[in-house]
Amino acid sequence: MYSDSKEYLKYLLQKNIIISTEKISFEKLNENVLNEDLDFNKLNKEFIENGFCVIDNILKKEFCERLQKFMLTINIREDIYNEYAAVNFDKNGKKIWFALLTNISDELKNKFNFLKNLNYQRGWSFIHSNSQNKSVEKHADPGSLITFNIWCTPDECILDNNEKYNGVVIYDTFNIDETDKCLKKIVSYKFNRAVVFDSRKIHESLVARFKDGYENRKINYTFLYK
Repeated sequence: MYSDSKEYLKYLLQKNIIISTEKISFEKLNENVLNEDLDFNKLNKEFIENGFCVIDNILKKEFCERLQKFMLTINIREDIYNEYAAVNFDKNGKKIWFALLTNISDELKNKFNFLKNLNYQRGWSFIHSNSQNKSVEKHADPGSLITFNIWCTPDECILDNNEKYNGVVIYDTFNIDETDKCLKKIVSYKFNRAVVFDSRKIHESLVARFKDGYENRKINYTFLYK
């Protein structure tokens, strides 16, 4: 079938034409985007005690939906792998950025005491193939200290959500050679769920099993603090 989609995307990038559902800027939205009903004292205590926590409905729903929409429509793809690709975010002007990211990165720091002495370092979003044979493999992010990972595709887009698919595995070790014998946490996928953990610990994404259709693709955002 005739298709010029690749050539079209290449043309847009060469001409510096960016398709985006969000205004590309370093400004801030005039309203808070984190879910104000969260018990931040409880979540702070949980992370400090365990070095790990899961936060459901971390964002007001409309803002999580905006994150998904942005990634579905933006015509930029970086760090392209066989079954997923990234868009990278940075406040230094060298990468793409928009106001909603400012709110999220700043509000996380303001609401979570364990980020008090840290600063947003870098971030990205991944968009995944609907049905993967390989996803983001075991790795650590040793240049950072704390990771917030937020899932943004609605639950009704999931094809199979058993323990083998869609979520993330966090190993209780900093050594990739020890993952077969250490304790691990498996966190199931859920729309608007954040997983917070030590960036230096080995972690991996489970392969995606989402329904057919571009709009059903698994999308996640990652925010690193140092």
